[in-house]
Amino acid sequence: MATEPVTVAHRYLNRTIVKEKSGTATSSRKKGKGCYFDTYRKWLEMACEDGTSAKATWTFKLPANAKQVRGDLYGEQGYSRAGKTSLTGKRIGKKKYRITLKITKWRQEFVEVAQVTYKTRVKS
Repeated sequence: MATEPVTVAHRYLNRTIVKEKSGTATSSRKKGKGCYFDTYRKWLEMACEDGTSAKATWTFKLPANAKQVRGDLYGEQGYSRAGKTSLTGKRIGKKKYRITLKITKWRQEFVEVAQVTYKTRVKS
């Protein structure tokens, strides 16, 4: 009995994936003189009162085929008399993404949610 090869068609779908962590679920926290961190339930407070700087990071795992990766933080700004706030997002290798929030001198930030959004292909 002869058999014929069978071709199986795989369908792929593009999906947008959203991953979230609470503000307190940081990967690292560093503070200089005159700065502090505090937590309120899922909220992280970062503040510098005439201090040097404070930095917090959130790291997310990603599939290797993740595309168009974007990171965001959601919360509120407290006082901001001087200094700066910077937010950056960076892919760390193929399977990780890091969000970094840094504040300097007389700044206060409250972070409730850290979020990463990306697109990926999955079999249907």
